[in-house]
Amino acid sequence: MSQSITAKSGSDLLDAVERMASTGQRLAVRRGRQVMGGIVSAEDLRWLEEMDRQDIAAAKAAEERAARRGEKPIPWSKAKKMLRL
Repeated sequence: MSQSITAKSGSDLLDAVERMASTGQRLAVRRGRQVMGGIVSAEDLRWLEEMDRQDIAAAKAAEERAARRGEKPIPWSKAKKMLRL
């Protein structure tokens, strides 16, 4: 569960970052009711970056497999129709 912060000054933001670092909780940065961004722990950031790396590697491997097989990608518009989305 994330907490929300509304920082009115740099010191408010620094306090929020320090609170996040000590508790490990994720913080949502809001402007009014709209979430503008988030603050996560270094551990969560490393995890997110690793997930991105794995996603990119999997996508490249899938593209290479398809190319070796002579397969062409299905356009998203056609895939949506096939999946009835």
